[in-house]
Amino acid sequence: MRRKFEIILSAVLDRDLILRAMKVALIVGIFLNLINQGDRLYRLNFGEVDYVKLVLTFFAPYAVSAYTAISMKLASEPELTTHLQKSIGNNSITGQKARQ
Repeated sequence: MRRKFEIILSAVLDRDLILRAMKVALIVGIFLNLINQGDRLYRLNFGEVDYVKLVLTFFAPYAVSAYTAISMKLASEPELTTHLQKSIGNNSITGQKARQ
């Protein structure tokens, strides 16, 4: 359990992970904001823009991207993967039953 926490902490503080997640959030967030509030932004009517939605629309893709990267990092750890496979009784990558 401690090893898992260390991996998660190192991933959360990883500069490359943060930058990659920020790039994803910027690109996806722009598109989502244009879909959700494009009419207000296009008219430059900033008084009607919902700024809470604007911020959350950028945060959501950041969180998903960071979560995915952390999950992949955890899945690549042999000791954690072996423990997980034993606990669920199959190979999560192939979907086949583990050989006894």
